[in-house]
Amino acid sequence: MEHTEGLGGKAEVWVDGALLEVCDGVSSPQRRTPPGTLENVTFRYTTDETISWDAAAAGNPSRKVTLEPLRGWAYVGYGRVEQVMPVVIHFGLLRMEDPNWSTDERLVGQYVRVPIDRLEIVPAEADWPNVAPTVARADETQAVGRCPHCGAILTAADHAAGQCPRCAMTLAEGYYA
Repeated sequence: MEHTEGLGGKAEVWVDGALLEVCDGVSSPQRRTPPGTLENVTFRYTTDETISWDAAAAGNPSRKVTLEPLRGWAYVGYGRVEQVMPVVIHFGLLRMEDPNWSTDERLVGQYVRVPIDRLEIVPAEADWPNVAPTVARADETQAVGRCPHCGAILTAADHAAGQCPRCAMTLAEGYYA
């Protein structure tokens, strides 16, 4: 981390010698993440534009693999689809899951252009199936979903408290996945 304005604000991070402007999803509401090396983080993005996979593939005829900055934390992502379910795209500096789900195996190997309205750095989480309880329990430690802001796994106790323990977001009834 080079600099941050705090949780939800602009942050600058170095990735393999490139300085990226991202949305800070790793600071806490009470404390900004200090400059330095970050461990156990990942990147994700959101896009406001609806685009079909056919249009995404048609948008990258030169087979580029890069992130081109637009403004702030917005980018145009040119990359290669590495897998589906979930869709993972390699953008050169970063490999990220696309928010749009697909089961179409023909996407694998396709070069695509993806609009990125917000590139965000967030704490890395273990894969959901590996951290969910193996036996359903009706106690306070049972995983019941994820925080829509930071992706933290939420327990029944978190639900009862009405607040995410990581980012302190207020959890409205039925709001989290």
